[in-house]
Amino acid sequence: MFSRIFLQIASFLCFIGCIGSCSNSPKKGYAIAVDPLWYPLDLMGRENNILGFSTDILKAISSKESIRFSLQNTNWDTLFEGLKQKKYEGVLSSLYPYQFNQSLYNFSEPYLKTGPVLVVASGSSIASLADMKGREIGLLSGSSSVLIVEAYPSILVHLYTSIPAMLNDLIEGSIDAALVPALSAQAYRQDLYKNKIEIATPPLNDEGLRLVTLKEQTALMESFNEGLVKIKKEGSYQALETKWSL
Repeated sequence: MFSRIFLQIASFLCFIGCIGSCSNSPKKGYAIAVDPLWYPLDLMGRENNILGFSTDILKAISSKESIRFSLQNTNWDTLFEGLKQKKYEGVLSSLYPYQFNQSLYNFSEPYLKTGPVLVVASGSSIASLADMKGREIGLLSGSSSVLIVEAYPSILVHLYTSIPAMLNDLIEGSIDAALVPALSAQAYRQDLYKNKIEIATPPLNDEGLRLVTLKEQTALMESFNEGLVKIKKEGSYQALETKWSL
């Protein structure tokens, strides 16, 4: 099963291998690598959605900025080694721009945020963490959600080791809300917990998928960020979110 899925992803990457090549003489070409399984993210079978969305984002930016992207698949454990060896100019990754990482790489703005969102039971009046005063919230042990809730000392915290256990307690009323990674929350809301839970907020931190380059790739980074702003402003970014159910 894994081999078949990987081959399907590899074939898809081969098909879209030269993004923007049919546009009107792009000025510059960049090779971008991606781990099509998006390790270490748990995407619950939505890897192809994220890959398709990422590909379309590159196509849209290519059109706006008159540059060409070629996308190639790479194993997660060699992704950044290949970048250091200059086998490609950039990678798409969930690597977070901590200060020690910024000494090595340039990071784009997130093109897809993956951080925690506030999840409530359908019909709940809770719309933000500010509404949670004196109430109980579910968090995944060891997740970044713990840091977010530290700013709200009146909220009561219940730690969980799995999302389904947390959502089951939410539906049963044992807790009032939960913080769940955005992509997982969307998947559960559209499938196992359809019509039972709602997503009350956008992602509450800046975790996400980014373009990552070596420090010298300033022109690529500027073009990517500027193109991202343009497609968000014109609405094509939002259309792609809908297209890929994100």
